[in-house]
Amino acid sequence: MLLVLMSLLPQAAATPAQALPGARESRPSAPGVLVIAIDALRADRIHALGYDRETTPTLDGLATEGTSFRQCFSTAPWLLPAHVSLLTGCDPNVARRALDKTVERQVERNWFVPTRVPHAAVEWLVHEHATAAFVDHPWLSELYGMHVGFERFDAREGRTPPRGLDASADALLGWLRGLDRQQRWFAYLHVHDLERIWAEPDPARDSLFPPREGRTRIVAISNEDPCYHAIPPSRWDGGRHTLGEYEARYDGALHQLDERLGRLFDQLRALGRMGTTTIAVVGTFGVQFGEAGLYLDHGGLSVAD
Repeated sequence: MLLVLMSLLPQAAATPAQALPGARESRPSAPGVLVIAIDALRADRIHALGYDRETTPTLDGLATEGTSFRQCFSTAPWLLPAHVSLLTGCDPNVARRALDKTVERQVERNWFVPTRVPHAAVEWLVHEHATAAFVDHPWLSELYGMHVGFERFDAREGRTPPRGLDASADALLGWLRGLDRQQRWFAYLHVHDLERIWAEPDPARDSLFPPREGRTRIVAISNEDPCYHAIPPSRWDGGRHTLGEYEARYDGALHQLDERLGRLFDQLRALGRMGTTTIAVVGTFGVQFGEAGLYLDHGGLSVAD
């Protein structure tokens, strides 16, 4: 379920990556590494990996110029443990706290990344790279130990409104503008946009692709969250839609996200950094359309997750 385009080793930054077609670099800069971690990204909806709809022209171009790995699997079907593994290289259970049975189970009590485990950002830091993370969910915060090794940790705290890829990309670009051009760097860009599309209808986005024939089932709505064989209330927009309409909404949202990635790459190119940046696009976990009894959700450790 992952599309990966680099090796996560500090030495990987020693050789500049090829830019996308049409790149024009006027000023040399030190090598950089950018990991783009996208939540709810299904590998089977990426056109370059065999999907029949042209949902991802930007990612397709990146895969053509670089390397795509098709037999990759997430360590977990939900946000926090998936990112724990990406940022540490460890099984996510290294961040699980052993609590007494009398303690109420809450995410903030159950999860914390110990400082003694390996941290990817620390490895880049000791190899003299500037490090930064730009994350868009409260679980990816200092409260959970996600910040270790990052000199700049730009996090969304508590009830702060989500900002989306465009705002996170602006923060990343601002950070890069402030770096000396001969400073090597590593950045982790978290993208949560695809998780927010279900309760936020967008007529233009949702009509980019037509519903597929035969996907006419109207899925039931549950009274509680999470649930099986129905749409959880947290992901319901108040309407009654067919499964085909939900899938078309996802495809449209993925295409919209791909366009935003294209704008980010254009801005990196304008800064003269595209040709010296190694980019990895990684799907952290997926989303289901009924494959293992879940709809518009994840958590069953299925292929879709």
